[in-house]
Amino acid sequence: LRALNHGAEQYMSLDSSSALHKARIDKLVSDRRRFASMERDARVDGMTQVANRREFQFRLEQEWQRVLDRQDGSITLLLIDLDHFKPYNDHYGHLAGDACLKRVASVFKSNLKRSSDLVARYGGEEFAVLLLDVSIDQATQVADRLRGALMDDAIEHQASPVNEFVTASIGVAQIDYGSQKTISDLIKWADDALYVAKGSGRNRIQATPL
Repeated sequence: LRALNHGAEQYMSLDSSSALHKARIDKLVSDRRRFASMERDARVDGMTQVANRREFQFRLEQEWQRVLDRQDGSITLLLIDLDHFKPYNDHYGHLAGDACLKRVASVFKSNLKRSSDLVARYGGEEFAVLLLDVSIDQATQVADRLRGALMDDAIEHQASPVNEFVTASIGVAQIDYGSQKTISDLIKWADDALYVAKGSGRNRIQATPL
């Protein structure tokens, strides 16, 4: 009882057979692996293998609470939309569209330098990147690195009026402890900035210092 109360998952008496011990241990290991796999699946987008929107929202709320607790720091959000992705799907087919999303996610993930940086599939052809404790200028540089890396990867897009390759428009917004705003404000501002970037010709970055 003392062991179970302190977190033990199973109790096996010493007079049990070694075969029974092994069977129980094997089952515990199997159950733990299955649980870990289910837990990971709940946090990761199945197609792109980056964080899903649920994990993004969790991390955003968690990091903002840390900012509030220590009364210092900032959170910067990059909202990224692939330019003219519907024509891409129409032209190349949905299987090619899925492959494109996987490749884009890989490009973004490999071009984030810090372990605290998070890239997530926000929905459809939209991605979100979470950056902690950087200036707007630094965040804009990250956004430009991601935009440039995507172009360098040269994913053909003959149906795009913007470029012969897949491109992205990016909205950047930031809140810090002193702003007295909320993460809902952050998402809205990033979305507004993205809307401006798309309306200004696409394949560009719009930062909203707040």
